[in-house]
Amino acid sequence: MTGRFHLRVTLPDRREAVADYRDPIIPRFHAIHRARALGEQPPANDLAAVIDWLNSHAAEVARCARGECDHAA
Repeated sequence: MTGRFHLRVTLPDRREAVADYRDPIIPRFHAIHRARALGEQPPANDLAAVIDWLNSHAAEVARCARGECDHAA
């Protein structure tokens, strides 16, 4: 379970990205959620950005997903 300051998005490969709501990647999360809410495919550039971010922040994402980060309260 993630803290109240986190957002998550499920990627097409079924991985989940979790980020603090203040993280610069969050607008991409919102774009993906917005497209899905409209029944559309998320923009490829937003998906690619989140995948790149997830790959380069894997340890941070894992801590956030477990609620072990500084912003989990």
